[in-house]
Amino acid sequence: MRQLPVTFTGDRDEWRRLARRDLLLNLLFTGFYTPIAKRRAGDWFLRHTQLHGTPIEVLPVAKSRWPVVVIVVLFIALRIATDIGFGPPLPVVIVTGLVLLPYLWRTTAARRVDGLRWRGVQLRFVAGWAEVYRASWPLFAIGMPWAVIAPRVAESSQGGELHFPPGLVAALVVLVAAALPLLVRLSFNYRRLLVTRTVAGPHSIEWDALFGRYLAIWATSALAFAVSVFPVVLGLRYAIFGTAAMPEGATGWQAIAVPLAGALLAVVLSAPARSWHEARMFSLLWNNVRVGEAARFSCTLDERAFVRERGRFDKYRVKAASVSLWVADAEKM
Repeated sequence: MRQLPVTFTGDRDEWRRLARRDLLLNLLFTGFYTPIAKRRAGDWFLRHTQLHGTPIEVLPVAKSRWPVVVIVVLFIALRIATDIGFGPPLPVVIVTGLVLLPYLWRTTAARRVDGLRWRGVQLRFVAGWAEVYRASWPLFAIGMPWAVIAPRVAESSQGGELHFPPGLVAALVVLVAAALPLLVRLSFNYRRLLVTRTVAGPHSIEWDALFGRYLAIWATSALAFAVSVFPVVLGLRYAIFGTAAMPEGATGWQAIAVPLAGALLAVVLSAPARSWHEARMFSLLWNNVRVGEAARFSCTLDERAFVRERGRFDKYRVKAASVSLWVADAEKM
């Protein structure tokens, strides 16, 4: 088989201008511009990525009849209406959210895949709605029990104090313990569906990754996050306030500043763990992708080198350089 390299041709100054503009717009719109900024950034990187000397084309796709943003806004409005007593019961709102999430995922996945083309080979996402909802079973395994116990949790936390009966505490413990592996399984199902239900021209795409390896990466990442963040954050709280919990009598700015400072510190401290996770997931994806019998991908990403990189531009450059496409007949590619 012949190797076709992937190269990144983006200009750092151009990327900085784009990133600064998107940051300013995000600040102006108080974070609501984030989805658009992420899509614009992703499109920019793809347009400056070449496979065997030919750039990847990012094409416009037809807009959905029900735009994702509109659906999200309507759901948030429904949730707020329930909180103030003018909406449907809380279980109905939760079940509505469970039904909407797979729809939103498939809509965004199809838009992302259907807009890509290389040397006339159009990518298409062909997963049907039934496949998407079957793959979403971990979401319903978490969400349906939560829809049942959520009203009891709301009743037990009225007045700002928590008064959970023992049975409810046990149910919450079981649900929280099951949530992480189920969410990882949901992520794996969606990743597999995104890859294996994408077709490249006449070729189907296969992904040979196993869930056990996927779960192991997530478990290692979660452990690394906990080890790198919790001792420092809780230790600083104890050193400053004499307690690792929220200081008693914290009101006003303290009630906001303490959790916010902890969250910002967690983001900084967890950067190596998150970079390692990103690198491992990237390698797991591209080392297991085959395009029918015609081609396969390989990835030689060095996780340690990737962790040392700073900034999205450099990280993408390193990832692109680590991927190669191996084809049986390069003249036809």
